[in-house]
Amino acid sequence: MVIFKHNYELGLKEYEEQQSDNQKAAVGGVSRLALVWLGRRFYVMKK
Repeated sequence: MVIFKHNYELGLKEYEEQQSDNQKAAVGGVSRLALVWLGRRFYVMKK
């Protein structure tokens, strides 16, 4: 029982770290997309 609990806690910690990395990547991608969109808007507006 103790071994299963220990392995569950290790797996849970690993899963949370992976989710955190995935969330950071998603936020980075969305912010990059927003910056490109804004840049394009200003470029077109400037013409």
